[in-house]
Amino acid sequence: MTGGEHDPADDLRRRLYAPGASAADVARYRTLAGPEPEPGTAAPSPDPRPDPPARRRRTALLAAGGLLTALAVGAAGIAVAGGRGPDPAATRTPPAVAVPVQTTLPIEVAARVGFVRALASGGDAGLLQFFLDNPDARPDAIRTISRAASDEYHGTGSGTIALEPSALAERGGRMTVLVVLDDAAKFEWRATRLAQSNDRSGPEVPVDRRSGLLQPGEVGTTTIAYRSGAPTSLLVLVGEGVRWGAVVVFTD
Repeated sequence: MTGGEHDPADDLRRRLYAPGASAADVARYRTLAGPEPEPGTAAPSPDPRPDPPARRRRTALLAAGGLLTALAVGAAGIAVAGGRGPDPAATRTPPAVAVPVQTTLPIEVAARVGFVRALASGGDAGLLQFFLDNPDARPDAIRTISRAASDEYHGTGSGTIALEPSALAERGGRMTVLVVLDDAAKFEWRATRLAQSNDRSGPEVPVDRRSGLLQPGEVGTTTIAYRSGAPTSLLVLVGEGVRWGAVVVFTD
């Protein structure tokens, strides 16, 4: 190509690494540039100073006679784990290691579009309200339980959520995490808990971590079991400019 010619593939390639790149941009680039890169190619680095995730509301889910009743017990504000931000090195990019991939819930396109629009407006995705209104869409792990406490969060770019497990949750149980993104992107979450007096692994102890690739509005879910000492912090890793929503549910 001579110096005076213009390569449209270069413009598309630059757009793919800018916030707001769409699935249509990806398809056009594949047409112009050929096969997509091999898995493991580095994604755009998350913002090293992300906005703290916001918690929109707290909900308790109680099972009675097989029916789940939602009781709003209200809260809203900023959630950052004990004033400690994430490790700067950890927020730059998810590690290139094999971690379990989440299950994607079968949710209708109209609802997924609603999640994306809600995130784009700067608020939470509305996952809690959706699952309250559509009990059949809930993950199996939270359909028939005797106790549960749920929180919904949202943010842009990587951030740390300060979890608030109840005294019952501290004794052991399960934690279900649901994640939704406003764009097709990779994500990872890492759960940690505060170290006990006899722990020697540092101020926080790793509990679990999961990763996956979601399309816009898709909801990924994972349930983990833990013994005494519930997770107290959830680090969410996404690319720069990616809006995300998350619900964390502690159950028995």
